[in-house]
Amino acid sequence: MVDERRTELTQLITGQLLRRYSTATVLFHHAVAERLGLGPTDHKCLDLLLERGPLTGSQLAAITGLTTGAITGVVARLERAGYVQRKPDPDDGRKQLLIPAPERLAEVAEIFASALPR
Repeated sequence: MVDERRTELTQLITGQLLRRYSTATVLFHHAVAERLGLGPTDHKCLDLLLERGPLTGSQLAAITGLTTGAITGVVARLERAGYVQRKPDPDDGRKQLLIPAPERLAEVAEIFASALPR
């Protein structure tokens, strides 16, 4: 009986902490996106490009679950803001790879670094 109660309490507390963590994470990334002059979806798509390297718009759509039309808008906004460049795919000249613009990456890194304890 004591073990069951301990398990229930542990699950309750863990659930509450996970919800708080999830909310804090979402709010943090909204704030980061705002500082970068981006929307949250644009910011997370940029983050995927930083994590996975160059991708095509179709690949980014498949990873995110967004439609290719929505990705077209995301890419246009990221490109307009100077965070992404389009380069021809060396394996298929009909496709374009989305590549994070190196000159803007320091700004992204600085925002994340500022959130770390000193």
